[in-house]
Amino acid sequence: MNNSKIAILIGLLLVSCVIQARMTVAVQDFTAENCEAYIGAVSSREFRNVLVGNKELTVLDRSSMEIILKEQDFQISGCTSAECAIEMGKLLAANFIITGTVSKMGNAYYISINCIGVETGEIKYSKSNYIEGGVELVMPLSHNLAVEFSNQYFGTNFPMRALSRQIAPPTTSNNNLQLNLQPQLPLMKKEGIYYLRGKKMNWKDLRKVLRGNPASAPYYSKLDKLNKAMIPVGIITIASEVVCGVSVIIWALSSPDDLGDSWLSEDARSAWGNVALITAIPFTVGLIVLLATAGPSKKLIEDAVRAFNSDQASNLKLKGFFTLNENGPRGGLSLVF
Repeated sequence: MNNSKIAILIGLLLVSCVIQARMTVAVQDFTAENCEAYIGAVSSREFRNVLVGNKELTVLDRSSMEIILKEQDFQISGCTSAECAIEMGKLLAANFIITGTVSKMGNAYYISINCIGVETGEIKYSKSNYIEGGVELVMPLSHNLAVEFSNQYFGTNFPMRALSRQIAPPTTSNNNLQLNLQPQLPLMKKEGIYYLRGKKMNWKDLRKVLRGNPASAPYYSKLDKLNKAMIPVGIITIASEVVCGVSVIIWALSSPDDLGDSWLSEDARSAWGNVALITAIPFTVGLIVLLATAGPSKKLIEDAVRAFNSDQASNLKLKGFFTLNENGPRGGLSLVF
């Protein structure tokens, strides 16, 4: 065997080792105790998103897990024991499966996570933490647990997230506590330009977003039909404008002057004047119709954007809240898309 073949074999072995070193991790939806179920789902999603940043891992997304387990007739709901989690991990061909619990006790939220080796069933890593405050602190708490896990177990250097509350002070009106909550929705308009979570949207991208969203699609469909209906009106208007403009120019240039008759006969000049008058009518009508559609078109776009934002906000269903304790009332809001 010559040296080149040996080099190729060594290279293949190295590539194989690198591929095998990349481990697969599945994050099970965290169980919610004494709090609403969506809080557990949101916490596990945030934990999963942090691990995605670790290039040494292959992290299975929630939808892929559902598809694989559905093919195996495995029910995710109700799978809360370690044995069930291990079975799930084997079906997903994962090296590790992350399980967790989010619980509320008094004014504090607790999150506990376990990393289980699927092959051996051994708990490789376990960590829990808590924080006092509102539900808006659950996600950053889950984020930090994922950062600690990745940094300590896999040697990454992810930054921790500050656990600071952003409280919207309530106002008193008619002896009732009300919250002054103004959520920052994902699709915003600034100086006539739409931005999706800070990214500038051109018309093509905006149309794609609105058309593809179930809530905003009906409004965009109406806008699309209105635009298609205005196409023949626009063609007629532009054609009438061209003919009218040419007719006016010919009529004006052929007018008699002090030096004698024009280069165009009087009858021809009169005919071009009539053409200008006749074509001015459809041009004016078409222009009025096109301008009149600007209002409804703008409203349909605004309705589509409003529906899109409402649909995005309802995905998580985190709402404003307030508590009344010895320090007085306080409130807060957290929307995650």
